[in-house]
Amino acid sequence: MNKFIRQFVSSVLIAVLLAGCGFQLREAYQLPEKYSPVGIDSPRVYRDLGLILKQELERSSVILSDNTNSANLVIRLQDVSETEELLTASATGSPLERELILNATVFWEDREGTDVVDSENFTLRRTYVYDERAVLSKRREADRLMRDLERELARRIILRMRQID
Repeated sequence: MNKFIRQFVSSVLIAVLLAGCGFQLREAYQLPEKYSPVGIDSPRVYRDLGLILKQELERSSVILSDNTNSANLVIRLQDVSETEELLTASATGSPLERELILNATVFWEDREGTDVVDSENFTLRRTYVYDERAVLSKRREADRLMRDLERELARRIILRMRQID
């Protein structure tokens, strides 16, 4: 009985602390009915970004269209670029830190091609330590970080969609 009371008190205490700090479970996104279903227009070159955006929209309970012609809202991804820059180098010129940069311009258009919210240019960055003795593992790390940037961009696109009324 004593163990049960401790667990109960601990659970209540955790719930109170989480509520006090402003934590809330993420709700499903409620897009206005007139903009459903949503289509994604992404250049074939950036197919991964389009797929990640699709997954995040589905996770947010947004109804998707298979093509942009039947969609009432189109999310158009343009000028997407993934770049990598040298941040710091050692005295011998060996790279020490590198920065990954993901840029994308996003448009939210209705069926007639009118902007529903203003387009936005997103720039996301991640820094990682480079080790020339482990080039392959650092390349995999950079790829994983770029996928993380794409997921972050998808979430920001959905957050921006909350301005649609």
